[in-house]
Amino acid sequence: MKKNFIQKKWVRMDEKKGDAASLSTVTAGLPPAIRSILSQRGLVDEEQIKKFLNPTLMDLPSPFLMKGMKDAVALVYQAMQENSAVVIYGDYDVDGVTGSAVLALFLKEIGLDVTCYQPDRFSKGYGLHADAIRDLHRQVSRKDEEKKHLLISVDCGISNVEEVAVAKERGFSVIIADHHQPPEQLPEADSILNPHQHGCTFPDKDLAGVGVAFYLIMGLRSHLREKGFWQGREAPNLKEYLDLVALGTVCDMVSLSGVNRILVKAGLEVLQHRQRPGLKALADVSGLETGRKITSEDIGFRLGPRLNAAGRIGASERALELLTTEDYNSSISLANELDAENRKRKELTEDIFHQAAEKAKELIETGRKTLVVSGEGWHPGVLGIVASRLVHQFYRPTIVLSRENETAKGSCRSVSCLNIYKALLECDQLDRFGGHAMAAGVTLQTQNINAFADQFEAYVASQISPDDLVPTLNINMDSSCEELNDTIFLNCYEKLQPFGIGNPEPVFAFRNCTLNKTRLVGTNHMKFTYQENGCRLEGIGFGFGSCIADVSKHAVDLAFALRLNSFNGRETWQANLLDLKVAASP
Repeated sequence: MKKNFIQKKWVRMDEKKGDAASLSTVTAGLPPAIRSILSQRGLVDEEQIKKFLNPTLMDLPSPFLMKGMKDAVALVYQAMQENSAVVIYGDYDVDGVTGSAVLALFLKEIGLDVTCYQPDRFSKGYGLHADAIRDLHRQVSRKDEEKKHLLISVDCGISNVEEVAVAKERGFSVIIADHHQPPEQLPEADSILNPHQHGCTFPDKDLAGVGVAFYLIMGLRSHLREKGFWQGREAPNLKEYLDLVALGTVCDMVSLSGVNRILVKAGLEVLQHRQRPGLKALADVSGLETGRKITSEDIGFRLGPRLNAAGRIGASERALELLTTEDYNSSISLANELDAENRKRKELTEDIFHQAAEKAKELIETGRKTLVVSGEGWHPGVLGIVASRLVHQFYRPTIVLSRENETAKGSCRSVSCLNIYKALLECDQLDRFGGHAMAAGVTLQTQNINAFADQFEAYVASQISPDDLVPTLNINMDSSCEELNDTIFLNCYEKLQPFGIGNPEPVFAFRNCTLNKTRLVGTNHMKFTYQENGCRLEGIGFGFGSCIADVSKHAVDLAFALRLNSFNGRETWQANLLDLKVAASP
């Protein structure tokens, strides 16, 4: 059956068994399908299930479990006492932009003089930069050259040893709020907030950069309470910042479990009210109807890409301005600019993807288990998206590089069986790299691309088998139309959200189906209806348009996710097709 992506191996998920007696009270009233999904996720005792289905902000661990927090809040409090300026130096992606917005809004609320800075992706690239730090110091020192000011990095800085030294030499106190893997040598900052650093007792290591920033304002609010700062006034409700936290956390593709699940679930509730002018404007231009529920999928595929477009092909400070402005009219103008940038980004992505895909096919024909492709002048802002699409189509660890004279820069994306950050550690041809298990960025000399590609291939080939290059589709259960249309099931199903990495959408299967009303929509998408025992479920398969002819001739097995579709104010559940194959003969 013809499709535009690789055939998947379907694997039925096993359930983990808990003590039946202890589960009887908490699971009473839960449909069998929901109980099965929970057990497959390792939720096998009463307390786990309660916290998973009904996470509350009261379950968040203390900010002071994070190494460096006491020093960090003391530094901010000192800046308040001395009327010092605070510079927030944030990364240009959605995680960095939302983290910068969280910090800037809170610090301004408590009266600090705040300057925000984000490096240009193209002229400076990721991380702290010495010349920018010098310029920022000159800017904030104009009023008082003797005063010591505060620099806070957000979603970057953990690898910038030399740049932090420059900041210290210039007279900055430095707080690093980052979540990337720390190198062996850490910068000599005054405080480092990073759950991955050695000796940090914070129980959840998977925070995004915006999550670390949010924990800093949690710690600061508590510290100010101890100092009597809130006496006679109401302390800020930090839940109001969680729309930004949800946005950055989902877009950075960290695990939506543990602390992140709590933050994102609460943040989606805040986002639903659309009280922040910038996010209301962004939702409006993204086509999210007022009143409909905003999901993690909406963040990942509608809101996030438009915010990211500012840093990918334009100036990222517009995204930060959008998130921090209090005027809707200004917001809608900015949101429209970002929407236009996103359309340009899509066009660039399509062009580069088609070039990169042709190069990838040639590599696969030679037997390569990895894909390292490059092009002259490929737009650096879309390389990560292209790499992700290549992984989706060919399922191999992928690196996409843009060559600019003697230097090549690029983005890396991995498959589930390989920690790409560890793989890069084994390659000595790189000038610079950083990232985590599934995604990274690299810089190297153009003349070294082939040697690096061979080195990367050799290491990966030694770590994975051919079977690892066949994507696995985990099937949670074989189901029926009747079961998935049940009101109690659907109400409970919504409690499993938000979905994402660490808490994937459940995958259901219908076996031996005859589909009705199959038709082509868009460029290559298949709409269909499945009816069974008087129940009906509408569905759509993005990229499955070429399968329509075969589906009309054969009974098929469907694997799909269940999603709430909103159209013209009407919400209906539909099957979002993930894979299909001709059904086995009875």
